[in-house]
Amino acid sequence: MDKFLKYIIFCIIAIIVNLGTQRIIMELIFINNYFLALLIGTLFGLVIKFILDKKYIFAYSDTSIKNNSLKFSFYSFNGIITTFLFWGTDSIFYFMYKTNFAREFGALIGLSIGYFIKYRLDKKYVFHH
Repeated sequence: MDKFLKYIIFCIIAIIVNLGTQRIIMELIFINNYFLALLIGTLFGLVIKFILDKKYIFAYSDTSIKNNSLKFSFYSFNGIITTFLFWGTDSIFYFMYKTNFAREFGALIGLSIGYFIKYRLDKKYVFHH
């Protein structure tokens, strides 16, 4: 499968994990704390995306805890800018329209732009060969 198509599929998986976690927290667990849901969803999406990108996009096969911890740290650091972009669009749509649909729509916009930028950062700074 083409790397670009894999990356898009992994982005979709991470988005589903992220937004699904947010929805579970806000609607099923009934913790009506938007920021807690946003943070936990982001963390779950980050871990899933790192595992998929590391193995299937960048073919990084080192299994040492030290090296993987370092890679995850750089990967997470690169995600700071893109996370603020995602959180910003998510929050703007949520507080403007006050619906989960609007929040998720804003999140999709922010995550899509963010993942495009993040791929370039990860390729250059995290998984360079």
